[in-house]
Amino acid sequence: FQCPFCDAVSRVPLHYFHPIDYSGKRADRPARAELSCGSYEFLLSEGECKHNQGQSRVGFIFMIDVSYNAVRSGLLGLICAELKKVVQHLPREPGAEESAVRVGFITYDRVLHFYNVKESLIQPQMVVATDVADVTVPLLVG
Repeated sequence: FQCPFCDAVSRVPLHYFHPIDYSGKRADRPARAELSCGSYEFLLSEGECKHNQGQSRVGFIFMIDVSYNAVRSGLLGLICAELKKVVQHLPREPGAEESAVRVGFITYDRVLHFYNVKESLIQPQMVVATDVADVTVPLLVG
């Protein structure tokens, strides 16, 4: 397997290979969560949180592939349309106009793109991280 982001090549164990179906996709895709439901959960200690306050609210960071192949195949358009639905239907407290769930977006091709989408901004801001070997988060809020 060759990572489309960092070009690292890793061997795939023989027991992981599986036949493909008529569409060219692995036939066991629905049975393998890592192929269809990719997500990571990070729980931070108080020391890792801003001002040592601990975690205050739930947040989601969506990593979106914006490579040429993702755009050309229509995957990026599909992801954007689906994310719009997800954001519009985030859980809300009874009577609340907005959700307390925080959402962030990071896009990637050969570099990382971080976005500041604070409501107070006239338009979103993008920060590009070109050193993907030692990434630091450029924004604490937004």
